[in-house]
Amino acid sequence: MLRDPGRRWRRVSCRGSAHSAFAATALGDDVTAIVDADVAFHRALVASLDSPRLARAHELVINEMRLCLAQVQSHHLLDATEIRAEHESILDAIRRGDPVDAKRAGLFHLSHAESKLLEHLARH
Repeated sequence: MLRDPGRRWRRVSCRGSAHSAFAATALGDDVTAIVDADVAFHRALVASLDSPRLARAHELVINEMRLCLAQVQSHHLLDATEIRAEHESILDAIRRGDPVDAKRAGLFHLSHAESKLLEHLARH
């Protein structure tokens, strides 16, 4: 049980704010801004879990992830508006309190980008 009943909503709100920033950036074509906003969204998701161990692990891989995100965007492998929709699916599941669907949406989001990047690398 949460000691602070408003805590869950603030965590969802924080993720939503990071997503709103990504959604606005996704309308442009600035690869660096899109990648930065995408990383901020992922950081907000991890931070909202209040797990210092997970936060440390995430910090170890986030720069590698940033490189992958930059490749995906610079080679136009996924449209940022498609990524925005995937982020929305994750947040919708979290807001509904559906961890199974949140996990499914999160895994799809990560594997979708991964498969696009691996296909690209195999061709080049």
